[in-house]
Amino acid sequence: MKRTRSTYLAILALLSPMVANAVLIEGNCDGTSDATVTCDDLSALEWLDLTETLGLSGADFLADIGGWVSAGWTFAATGRVDQLFLNGDADNIEGVGTIGNRTPAEQFGQLFGITIGSGCSQGFSDAGSGLGNLPGFCALPNTALGIFWGGDTNGTIPLEEGISQAGVWAYRDSAAVPEPGTLALFGLGLAGMGLARRRKKI
Repeated sequence: MKRTRSTYLAILALLSPMVANAVLIEGNCDGTSDATVTCDDLSALEWLDLTETLGLSGADFLADIGGWVSAGWTFAATGRVDQLFLNGDADNIEGVGTIGNRTPAEQFGQLFGITIGSGCSQGFSDAGSGLGNLPGFCALPNTALGIFWGGDTNGTIPLEEGISQAGVWAYRDSAAVPEPGTLALFGLGLAGMGLARRRKKI
């Protein structure tokens, strides 16, 4: 019995990181492939690549130019984008020049595309009252450093203004699909309960 219990504990220890670690994954949250979408498995939101909406203003997006709203995408509020950055391991997003590890910024560039060049991107977010912000990230060239800047860092811009080097931060809700690690833990728990019940009967 001690050996069986030790085996269960070892399996739990191996599976728990798969459930606990929040990651950004290219593709839809249901596991289907889509190079223009990134799944934030912590919030269960799917995010559209910035390069897909490059050059659109916030007002253009809301007017459904490009058909993104009709396709189920929502113009992201600034706070939601800031949370996406934190979920993706941005060191800090308070203010311009917040310099940290290059790796998260580099990963964001691979997932969301490059809009400015030199490893940098930005996109419009909804600041409310007809105004937008421009949260973004940059993997500094030829260095080990990266920068994330929060949505309110550069002040606000009327939503009608477009910037050729900015996309639009847009997301959609995904259907909650259990990860393989979650399913494995659930199955292990059921098996353990069945075993305990069986032993009580004996």
